Amino acid sequence: MKAVPRILVIGGTGVFGSRLARLLRRDDFQVIVASRRLPDAQKLAYEIGAEAVALDREQDLSTILSVNADVVVDAAGPFQSYGAEPYRLIEFCISNRLHYFDLSDDAAFTSGVDRFDEDAKLARVTIISGASSVPAISAAVVADLSKQMKQIDSIESAILPGNRAPRGWSVIASILSQVGAPLRLWREGEWRLAKAWDEPQSYVLAPGIRRTARLIGAPDLELFPQRFKARSVIFRAGMELPALNGALSLYAALHRLGVVKPWRWFVSFAQSIAGATEAFGSDRGGMIVRIVGEEGNRWIERCWTLLAEAGEGPFIPATPIRAYVRKLEQLSAGARPAISDLSLNDIASATSDLAISFSVSE
Repeated sequence: MKAVPRILVIGGTGVFGSRLARLLRRDDFQVIVASRRLPDAQKLAYEIGAEAVALDREQDLSTILSVNADVVVDAAGPFQSYGAEPYRLIEFCISNRLHYFDLSDDAAFTSGVDRFDEDAKLARVTIISGASSVPAISAAVVADLSKQMKQIDSIESAILPGNRAPRGWSVIASILSQVGAPLRLWREGEWRLAKAWDEPQSYVLAPGIRRTARLIGAPDLELFPQRFKARSVIFRAGMELPALNGALSLYAALHRLGVVKPWRWFVSFAQSIAGATEAFGSDRGGMIVRIVGEEGNRWIERCWTLLAEAGEGPFIPATPIRAYVRKLEQLSAGARPAISDLSLNDIASATSDLAISFSVSE
């Protein structure tokens, strides 16, 4: 591989892909911004000093070879709707000896990449899925907070963005495809069914910043019971404005009754509503990971809180890939979910130039 790898970011003009491209250019990596709309890719590429290419991940992938990429990042999504060949891009990367990372938030997609482990090892490439807020950051946090624990009773995580954070089409599509649908949770040592967007819970990000979040799907729900041997694993997400949370609750009820479905036009309509309300609320958001476990002769609850300010919350999902690329030569070959290669120190380093702070309470 070249001393400075060439990194192709598919979905590079999206909310998270564009921020990843900016972070990688800050680190002086060679970046190719890929988008289905070439003018959009060219505009961002010109701004950050990158290259641009037109690419639709559902069509001909040979363009990836024509730009001489070493690393491919899928920041497009929504990963829940990748169709009959969800791993087509991964298979292409392995066949052509390219490293691959993605920002998948889909439990089934992320947990399923290990089927390519032997092929990736033979090709001597690294294939990592879920290199985002969850499970990459949440896994690094749990590993750090629980390293002295004999056993973990519960892991609870929540993502709580500020309302002024932009919400891309893929993110909204991912949420609407889940709310009101059955959700499989590991609780008290067994699998149980719940409903996505049920069970509201209040969280405090900082003094004066309280948010409500509800159950939603995430890779953590499938991966953490085995990875950390926890008896319960819970994940929630929520928006800052109560009105938007309430609207999703109504949508969830209608979805359960079969009255509405996340049609493509409905996702675009929801995105327009999100854009129309963007001026309200704040640009402060964050993430919480809380674990309860046995350490020594006592039970301890530790809570890790990430607070993003100045509108830099949308950079958070991009920081794990920044951390991975920085240590690319140290990563072992193989295909796996993003639950074991990054430390909390790696995450802290990847966020050090952003308006993001961490705190831990016990």
